[in-house]
Order: sequence, then structure tokens, then C-alpha cells
Amino acid sequence: MRRFFRLFSVLLAALVLLAACAATPSVPPSDGPGPMVSGLEPQPSGAQLALFGTEARLADTFGQGAWLAVSKYAGEAGLTCAPYKTTAENAEAVLSTLDLAAKGGARLIVCIDSAVSRVVLGAARQYPDVDFILVDGQNPAPENLPENTVLVNFSPAQAGWLAGYVALAEHPAALRLAQCGTALSQACALGFLLGAQAAAAEQNLEAGSVPVARLELSQELTEDACAEQLRALLGRDENPDAGPLFVADSALSALALNAASAADVSVIGIDVDMAAGASALASIRFDAKNLISDLLADWGGGTFPGGGVRTGGIYGGSVWLDLTPFRLQHLGEDAAQRLADKFTDGSLARSLARKLALDEDGLLPAPEDLGLTCLNLHPDAGEEGEDILASSETPPTASSQTPSDSL
Repeated sequence: MRRFFRLFSVLLAALVLLAACAATPSVPPSDGPGPMVSGLEPQPSGAQLALFGTEARLADTFGQGAWLAVSKYAGEAGLTCAPYKTTAENAEAVLSTLDLAAKGGARLIVCIDSAVSRVVLGAARQYPDVDFILVDGQNPAPENLPENTVLVNFSPAQAGWLAGYVALAEHPAALRLAQCGTALSQACALGFLLGAQAAAAEQNLEAGSVPVARLELSQELTEDACAEQLRALLGRDENPDAGPLFVADSALSALALNAASAADVSVIGIDVDMAAGASALASIRFDAKNLISDLLADWGGGTFPGGGVRTGGIYGGSVWLDLTPFRLQHLGEDAAQRLADKFTDGSLARSLARKLALDEDGLLPAPEDLGLTCLNLHPDAGEEGEDILASSETPPTASSQTPSDSL
């Protein structure tokens, strides 16, 4: 009899375990992307939600946040999800992995890597029964998005505004700015100037009292040439109180840190490595988690805004100021929250959008048209009254720089 009850107990425990497994949605752990997959490795089968990107992007903080949003929604909705790893160097590999995800049962694909999003966008119309969320901070929205696609980007003007305010508040004597020729980098640079003007006005600084040395880098420049131009920019001002260098493009951040470290200058920039040393003063970060969560909820509720664009900003946490480790000298440790609070009622965001609206030719306004009364935009003016810049219409080459999903 004892043997019978022992056997009965074992069978009962096994049945309970099997029932629990059957009731649990097949969702990978939400604290990380789990096993990566590509066209050369076994693919997950039947995943209804797919997170798509390069291995580096899926594994970094940005990718972890996106995976948290996808896996959390999948668990709540009783759907399966899986991450798909691809490579940015081979468009055919991107398309192959995308095809495997779509034919494997994906109903919605979230691409979080601007390095591959253009390829995915070009192929989206081939999968009319699959919806796409493309998180792309590098490329402007095309005129005609497919009806099954939503593009997610971030406000470069708000990102630049945060950096400009911090830079001026910390070092009101002089500022330095490096940018690329893309519209997004230019908008970020203009936001930087507006943020610096706001901080200067709060301090009641005199008109034209803050010189701003500016540099625009050409796509034709090699990485070494870009670094040389950055070093030259830092050497143009002999003022020991000159402020930090702001780099308005994530592709320049590593080069700027190297140049600034040698010149004993601090750096504020897009996606700056704050662990790189004392030169890293502040970094502007981007987080798509909340935007993806909102779009997944819309998708599940039948109101997916296909063919549209969602832009993340400071309000809502999609654009934020990273001050860890804390190295500011004049702003308090609550600076990030206090600056974010300035965007709570939406008036500052609307003001920036209005000031940086494109004209009828699709061009951004010139800095001189923004009412930057406290800033001296031409401290090194030549005979024609213009800055001595290494100017161009395009940014450093993709082969020498590897931008991330930022700007």
C-alpha cells in the first residue's frame, strides 16, 4: 500500500508540473535577449513577435530595454516572441533573416537597429500581413511609409537642448561644438545652441558674451582626419575656462573623447561612454522601451498607426541625460530630473519644434535666425564674417564611423 501511495504521489506531481508548463506562454526571460539567432543558426519557430537587430544592438542597454518591452507584452498577451540577430555588413543576410522571421510566423517585427532598418524598410511591402516597428534614430522618415510600418525616432532638438543647457551652466565662458552635415546632426546642434541660450538668459549674461567655436566635419574625411580636426578645434581657444566640447553625432563621440582627454577638456555628446574617464561629462541617451510598449498596445488593440511616425522626447523618458558617474561642478545631482521637468507641460517642446521647423525648401533655420543674443556665433570670423570651419554637406563615412540608434 505504501508503494502504491508513493507511486501515486510521483504521478500526481508530474501531472501538476506538466499542467503548469502548458499554461505558461512560451516567452524567453524578460531580463535579457536570450539566445541570439541568425541565418546560420537554428531559428525559433512560431514566434509571433520578433525583435530584430545586430548582435551588438540586441545586447546593449538600448536593446535590453526594447526586449523588456516586447517580452513583457508577449507574456501579457499570451504570444510567443524571439530575438533575431543579423549583420549590418550584408544586406542579403538581413533580408534572409527577415524572411525567416516572417515565414516562421511573425505577425509583428520590431527592428531596433538603424544600421539595418533601411534594408528592412525597403522589404516591408513584401510582407503585407506582417506589421513593422522600425526604431531608427539615424535616418529621417521617408515621404511614403508602408501602411504596415511605423517609424520611431527621437527628437534631436530636445537632445541638443539638454546638452547646451548643461554646457553653458557649467562653463559660461566659452563653448565648443562639433557636428556632421546631416539634417539630424544639424538639428541637434541648433538645439544645443538654444539650450545654451536658455541657460545664459537665466544667468543674465550680456549679449554676445559667450563665444561658440563650431566645426562641421566632412564625409570624405578619414577617421584620422576627423580626429585631427577635433584636436584643432580644441586648440583654437587658449581660454583655460573654455567649456566642454559638444559632439552632435554619436559617430563622433569616441573620437571626441580621445581628443578631449589629451587636451584636458570635457565632452558632452550623444551616446558618450561615461565609463571612459574624467573627460566624459554628460551623455544624451535614448530609450525606445516606452514608445515600443505604446505601439504594441495599439497593435494589440487594433489601432496600429501604420504609415506614421512616432517621435520620442524628454517627456516620457525617450530622451534623457546620463550624468553617471556625476562630474558636474555647478549643477546639482538632481540636474537631470530638473531639466526633464522643464518639458512636462509641453510648451518647451512645442517652442523648439516651432523654432526649428523646416522652411518650404525643407531646410532648417540658420543659427543667426534663432535669437541667440547671449552667444557669439563667429568668434573666429574671417574677412567675410563667417567662422573658419571644416564644413561639408555630409557626415563622416559609415566605414570609418559606426553610429548607433541615437541621432
